Amino acid sequence: MKRLGLMLCLCLSACWWQAADRPTLYPAQFTHLPGWAEDNHAAALEAFQASCAALWKSPATWETSFHITGGHSLSVQAEDLRKACGALPKERTAATARRFFEAYFTPYQLTRDGWPAGLITGYYAPVLKGSERRSARFAWPVYGLPPEFATGATPDTAPDRAAIEAGALQGRGLELLWLEDPVMRFFLHVQGSGYVEMEDGRRVQLRYAGKNGLPYVAIGRVMAERGLIPLEQVTMPAIRTWLRAHPDKQAELFAQNPSYVFFTREEDAPPVVGAQGTPLFAGRSLAVDSTLYPYGMPLFLTTAVPQGGLWQRLMVAQDTGSAIRGPVRADIYFGEGAAAEAQAGHMNQPGSLVMLIPNAAVERSHGTP
Repeated sequence: MKRLGLMLCLCLSACWWQAADRPTLYPAQFTHLPGWAEDNHAAALEAFQASCAALWKSPATWETSFHITGGHSLSVQAEDLRKACGALPKERTAATARRFFEAYFTPYQLTRDGWPAGLITGYYAPVLKGSERRSARFAWPVYGLPPEFATGATPDTAPDRAAIEAGALQGRGLELLWLEDPVMRFFLHVQGSGYVEMEDGRRVQLRYAGKNGLPYVAIGRVMAERGLIPLEQVTMPAIRTWLRAHPDKQAELFAQNPSYVFFTREEDAPPVVGAQGTPLFAGRSLAVDSTLYPYGMPLFLTTAVPQGGLWQRLMVAQDTGSAIRGPVRADIYFGEGAAAEAQAGHMNQPGSLVMLIPNAAVERSHGTP
């Protein structure tokens, strides 16, 4: 199921690239990748296997072309990834997983205009408190997708966030449940999915179903422009702290973002699912620009993570997001709950990406190193 880009960047002002620039790839070598040998490739293989399951299930025959330095081109087809999937090792140790990736893939450094550094942010699945019924405590509705948005089209008279909060959708039976915290509900819209602990102890999941089609305005940027929070201090925790300290300002600030998100409700609280249709793996799933990179591609990420230090990990492209645009731009899925929120809320770091391209694609293309 396609979800909203679950990314911190939507709240902040530091989205570097709005246009989907085409990447240039530079041949690399596994032996020259700092941190490659020390990674736990078995964890990456588990995520990659989930992507393989989605590839085998789907009959899609997509093809994506890349520009290789020196004027060559390289195309990757769905069948190239399926061939690699067909060679998954039966033994799933770190050593066998590493040998698998080295045997069936060739690494290429991703760059934008020859520059390998890009922006890496993070996202997570929030856990909120909710109820089946509206009350003084649980007063904030979560709406399902209105029928007029079901085809993906945006009605000419689509209500904005302010109109919806003023009651534009009331009386239509679209309320999925009611939440106790308007601030966390806003961040649920940013993250695109989350869990709700109900009054009776049940746990349900909310998944992204669509949106009203109006442009997203980052309230972090608005708050910085108004001098409410210094630009260099705009983080998810800082935004939340300010909003809770100024409850009378919340509605007006929320209304600065006309975009509004609708959800579906899952009763059995399954794992969070990315845009590829696979469960997301904390610390291994990556949201990327899906107009540039196919889902299921392994990517070796180098960045610094708050409360995690230097990260040099093999990830898998399994998700996307509205603000994830550009060749060297990615969003780390940190998992659910408070610990994941703490990391995602401060994740706004430079980083680099090395994409592992199936050897079948390399051998077929003129860009063979």
